[in-house]
Amino acid sequence: MKRYVLFVLLIMGYGIVQAQDIRYHILDGESGKGVDKAQVGFFDQEGRTLSVALSDSAGYVSVTAETRRKTSYVLAHCMGYTQAKIKFETLKRTGTISLTADPVELEAVTVATNKETLTVKPDRLVFTVTPGVLKLSPTSMDLLKEIPNVTVRSDNSIRIKHYQGVAVYINGVISPEGARALQSLAPEQIERIEVITMPTLEYRGPSLLVYTKRMKLHGIESYTRLEGAVPWLGQLNGSLKAKIGGKTNFTGSYFFQSYNYSDERTNDVYKGETLESAQGYTNNTKSPYSYDIYLGVESYPTDDSYWSMSYRIEGKNDKYTREGEGGREISTDRQVFIPVSFHGEYWKKFTENDMLRVKGNYRNTPLINTAYQYAGYAPNERNGETDYNWKYYGANVTYTRTAGRYQWKAMFGGENDENRSEYDFGGVTGVKQQVRTLEAELGLEGKWDSWSFSAYATGRQIFLDSEPVSDGEEFHRNYTIFGPNVSVSHKLNDTQNIRLQISRGVGAPETEQINPQLLRTGFNSITQGNPNLDLVVNDKAELEYNRMGDRSSFSATAYTSVDRDFITGVMRWAPEEESNINTYINNGTRTKAGISLDYKYRKDWFSFGLSPNMFWQKLRNSEAKLTVPDPLNLYAFGFCKARLPKGFQLGGSVFYMPGEYDLQMEQEHFYSIDFELNKSFGPLNCKLYTQNLISKGTLKTYYMEEGYKQDSYASNLSFLKLSVSYYFEKD
Repeated sequence: MKRYVLFVLLIMGYGIVQAQDIRYHILDGESGKGVDKAQVGFFDQEGRTLSVALSDSAGYVSVTAETRRKTSYVLAHCMGYTQAKIKFETLKRTGTISLTADPVELEAVTVATNKETLTVKPDRLVFTVTPGVLKLSPTSMDLLKEIPNVTVRSDNSIRIKHYQGVAVYINGVISPEGARALQSLAPEQIERIEVITMPTLEYRGPSLLVYTKRMKLHGIESYTRLEGAVPWLGQLNGSLKAKIGGKTNFTGSYFFQSYNYSDERTNDVYKGETLESAQGYTNNTKSPYSYDIYLGVESYPTDDSYWSMSYRIEGKNDKYTREGEGGREISTDRQVFIPVSFHGEYWKKFTENDMLRVKGNYRNTPLINTAYQYAGYAPNERNGETDYNWKYYGANVTYTRTAGRYQWKAMFGGENDENRSEYDFGGVTGVKQQVRTLEAELGLEGKWDSWSFSAYATGRQIFLDSEPVSDGEEFHRNYTIFGPNVSVSHKLNDTQNIRLQISRGVGAPETEQINPQLLRTGFNSITQGNPNLDLVVNDKAELEYNRMGDRSSFSATAYTSVDRDFITGVMRWAPEEESNINTYINNGTRTKAGISLDYKYRKDWFSFGLSPNMFWQKLRNSEAKLTVPDPLNLYAFGFCKARLPKGFQLGGSVFYMPGEYDLQMEQEHFYSIDFELNKSFGPLNCKLYTQNLISKGTLKTYYMEEGYKQDSYASNLSFLKLSVSYYFEKD
């Protein structure tokens, strides 16, 4: 009897739930008729998917009362119509969703209504690669152009907002080659890209986190790209990934390049305020070959662990010739790197709220058989042989505790950077350097309603040691550093977000020449063989506003920062030796304030973006008594892309910098103008494009005792390039 009563109650409960189903009508905006097989997704306030359904032949979609109660907004799409996003408050009053016809839709696409392209988090932007985005992105660098706050210049260098020196992580592992690692990935291989817009416990500077579809690999996946240019520049690169058993993948990439081009320049030399000479010359740059081959294995033994190992070899042979007055020839050959690296990671959840993660990295990079040759000098006078080895290893342990709306993180770790270079060049025979770091961090993150925050403090003990291989002075110094970081974020509504960040950090000056690994320790001259190492203390405040719509995004950032105690690199002129000597002056101070804007718009067939940035800076060095001549700096980037019939795409981009100033350089202007035409044949993509780089400025070289000389330059480089890429995947 009890079982029978229970069965009746279950049937009644099921009937009550069914009775609570609510129907909504999907209509054609012009005819008012129901739309068959429209895809409709219901989402809560956090963007999580509650339900996804297809409309019936009459255009109706049913949803339960529970789903209706939690819904914040609805996305609806059907082939031939523009995607509609409706706030649920509006839908409750009308009960209908009207779709507008999209007459420019050129071909069938698959729309995943349960996955938004862009998600805003307190410390990052998460960009999901969807089929609609891939249609306008034949390369991985094109993908980056679609992301708010990210700028890709014509030389493939990357900026995040107003920051240079962006670190690139592939599946959690930092890539020493930076942005170039992305060029060997097909856009189809990338699942999502996360843009770190503020420092966190794990990432201390602007970073790109690229995650490939590694867990979705069924068999073999490869990407090949061949490029040629006039003047001569040839390039072949690609990647290969294969599943070799269980949860283990084999990965590999290759990069070959050869180039030969000339760059016309002018050189006006001043001594004090007097013009001494006016010269014109041509820079000839030639490399018969350069290569980079990478092999690796990555494995996921369990759902809570990951490890990878890699082997890499790279080398080059290049030559630089300067024709005209003061002409010279410099060449390097037999330059071979043989890096070996290991990355291991393990995490374990002890309870639903407690997790422990352990990470370790090791990298050994020897450089062998390198010769420098300067034409016009006697043997051994300006020639050199170099052997170099850089080792890095580090590990850290992170404990995470979640308690309701709050999450605590504690980390303890250590790193060791050491390099040894031996050479015979100008009477110097090499140097050995070591930087050891012990650090501990404690962080707190919280979220309630539309507010979220993060705060953490970092303590570091740093030991510096430098000693010459032969005779010379030793250098030893210890530092104790404490740096707090606070960020508060407020979600205004479904599409708008503001964030305030205040921090004190330790890092290298913003430069793209710094090895990304060294950003972690904050020393900008380790790889330059200079024993006068120093730190940069950076105080920073940022106020950021983001608006993310269905097809457009807008970001505005106002920022100010003060860098103290960094090393300023200055070239000094030694008249008796007729050569430049690189020296470094300590105690530099840079004060900076500016505003960075970013607007991007995308449809299925068209996209464009504009990113202007303006900042004021005062750069002063107390020892050299030098200041920036003009404190105002500007630059702007813009691009547009359109998908045409028959599979063609047309696009172009402009990067313009009317002025950029440093202690050593006054750049009057720099701009690049690029045009491209793409045609796809299934997995094969052909790209014909131009690249134009125009720059003009002055370079100051200071005399030891007699003031400085000023070299004016004007450079104009133009390339016509053809790129062919092929993506292959087999289950």
